[in-house]
Amino acid sequence: MKYCVFLNGEYPEFTKYHLELLKDRIIYCADGGTNFAYKQGIVPHTIVGDLDSISPEVLSYYKNKGVKIHDYSSDKDYTDFGIALLHICGFDKVGMNDRFQREEIDFYQEKDVLVFGATGGRMDMSIGNAKLLAKNKNMKYISHKNELMYYVDKEDIIKNMSGKKFSLIPLSDLKELTLEGFVYNLKDKDISRDMSLVSNIIKEDVATVNAKSGDMLIIIKI
Repeated sequence: MKYCVFLNGEYPEFTKYHLELLKDRIIYCADGGTNFAYKQGIVPHTIVGDLDSISPEVLSYYKNKGVKIHDYSSDKDYTDFGIALLHICGFDKVGMNDRFQREEIDFYQEKDVLVFGATGGRMDMSIGNAKLLAKNKNMKYISHKNELMYYVDKEDIIKNMSGKKFSLIPLSDLKELTLEGFVYNLKDKDISRDMSLVSNIIKEDVATVNAKSGDMLIIIKI
């Protein structure tokens, strides 16, 4: 199954393109992300969080719709985003003082999750969300600047993105990085972690990123 999470950050202007991305996805709202879902006429599967950022009108509307709502105190061990991910993984009741084993938290790495509202708003939340994206191959963010962001371990194939701006942020030293199908290609180039390859352009309908070792974040302006 595929999922989508709405967070309490900022959003791009929603179009038919974004709504198309939601098809066949089970939607979870984390606290204030519920307000955005309401504006778009979207009925989520589940709402989680301390609910302090949801307008009373919106909360009442979804209660009447029979949406599952899980109210958590602000004094909790996980962010609202983290709680949403735990619910996606089947932990339907997350106590304030529950401490899960690392392997249990990692269950969400097996889930296909698209996230809106992870950027903008509070800086600490934005940085924390960016950190969470790292090491999760099946999770993708769409930022408030309409940028697709995702984690790559060694290799990636990008299709049907010709003409889009492309950036690559190393999370570790990259060994023998090769870029093909871009305006600025590379061949077996070692890239240190402190470098960033930004403002490239995807030139071909199929572009490839390949490194012998290392991991990275990919950002594509969509």
